[in-house]
Amino acid sequence: MKKILSTLIAVALSAPFVVSAADLKASAGKDLCLLNSANCTSVQNDSIQEKMSKLHNELQKGSSVYTAEELKTLASKQDSYQSILAAILNN
Repeated sequence: MKKILSTLIAVALSAPFVVSAADLKASAGKDLCLLNSANCTSVQNDSIQEKMSKLHNELQKGSSVYTAEELKTLASKQDSYQSILAAILNN
């Protein structure tokens, strides 16, 4: 009985770590930090120019990697950073 119970607990604890092939393919080649930069220190520490360069490189990958909605998000972020940079340089 203890052996069955411990096996069930082990299976239950490992279940959240199972990743499907579709999930892996969906994120392959994407820079998830640029898409969802909430908790990514690598993007938060970049200068505006570095962020714009990374966004440009990701936008160049196009629809072969990103969905249309994700491309819109990246383009919007690039436009925002471009506006910020223009405001800084003009003042």
